[in-house]
Amino acid sequence: GCRCPSSQTPARRKAPPARVIHSIDKFRAVISRVHRRLVPNSIALLEVMTNMWMAQALSVAATLNLADEMDTEPMDCETLAKKVGAKPEPLYRVMRALTNIGVFEEKPGKTFVLTALGQCLKANSPNSVKAMAIFQGQFQWQHWGHLLHTVKTGGTAIEHVHNGKSLFDVMKDQPETQKQFDIFMRNISSMEMDAVMAAYTFPAAGTFADVGGGHGSMLLKVLQANPELKGILYDQPQVVKGALSELKKMDGRCKITAGSFIESVPKGAETYLMKHIIHDWEEKDCAKILGHIRKVIPESGKLILIETVITEPNRPHFSKLLDLEMMVAAGGMERTADEYAALLGESGFRLTRVVPTASLASIIEAVPTQ
Repeated sequence: GCRCPSSQTPARRKAPPARVIHSIDKFRAVISRVHRRLVPNSIALLEVMTNMWMAQALSVAATLNLADEMDTEPMDCETLAKKVGAKPEPLYRVMRALTNIGVFEEKPGKTFVLTALGQCLKANSPNSVKAMAIFQGQFQWQHWGHLLHTVKTGGTAIEHVHNGKSLFDVMKDQPETQKQFDIFMRNISSMEMDAVMAAYTFPAAGTFADVGGGHGSMLLKVLQANPELKGILYDQPQVVKGALSELKKMDGRCKITAGSFIESVPKGAETYLMKHIIHDWEEKDCAKILGHIRKVIPESGKLILIETVITEPNRPHFSKLLDLEMMVAAGGMERTADEYAALLGESGFRLTRVVPTASLASIIEAVPTQ
């Protein structure tokens, strides 16, 4: 969750070890089960169903920039409504509802204070979820309404709504949607990077390729931590145009290459990383992508996938909901550790270990089969 202190520019806090996070998750699951059993079953399900109302209220708060316009002092709805272009009374009602989950704290005179949790709706928060709230509430909302279509036909809801267009094709036609998507992808990456770096020892030397690496934030972290290591950033031409300036200034240590991993991947690395890529694709496409890496990776090389791994049956986990998002939006899927082992095995790799982190992601390590 968000652990931002209540200040204008929240500082990043060091995440607890992965084992502590997982123990807390198990404790929360127990508390959740106890809570559900304290009310009639119908009420417990009603509370779950109305979560969609809260999600839309969060999206409205994010879209109106409420958190960015507030500070640590109480602010009245009249003043805030003028700042964000809203009507005071409806705005008050939305903010009052969001006190239910602790985003705002209501004070006398229809005034509100932004809480530590609400700080995560600020654009400049190190743990910002603002772009995701906007993307989910203003774009993905319509597609989730067609989950039934996906379940009955196997086709994505996005293709159903947009006359056969994929998620990425639709976003090409909607620049603002693409912008919010890119921002929240960077936010998620930022949340995960410290946890990944703490949980896994990356190679100290050789060449490290980040395939589908976006603007290179993950690669930059790895290279900064390992001064003798060289890097390759590989993504589509329009993506690598925005590669981080820090990578470009690394005096030849980082090669920035444009291309599509559906068609090929660059040669010359001993370690290949793909972060939140494989879960976007169906099995045949995954086999094709991994096959490209298998063709160029040395026999002594290593493949690293960073993905959200589905937990054992009946253990509540975000991965099981994210799997539905993949089904609705991209046609991909989240996988269990056994499913990753099978997928990798079919592509010429052997899974060596799955390393949990203090984030929602795990590190899946594999080596080429001999």
